[in-house]
Amino acid sequence: MSLPITSLKSVKNYSLQGLSLTLETPEGPRTIWLAPKQIIKIPEEFIGNQIRNLHNRRMLQISN
Repeated sequence: MSLPITSLKSVKNYSLQGLSLTLETPEGPRTIWLAPKQIIKIPEEFIGNQIRNLHNRRMLQISN
């Protein structure tokens, strides 16, 4: 069963170090590596507590 994707979000690593991010996918947690200044596009549903926490600490930027 496929879930509808509402919107894609751009996540940019603003820190000077690489980050290992955990995405909350429907199949379960998935870990990706985000290099400094790298940008990825992910569905809004994949954003979990870790990504929100890093965004609040201004290490990541989340935009449309």
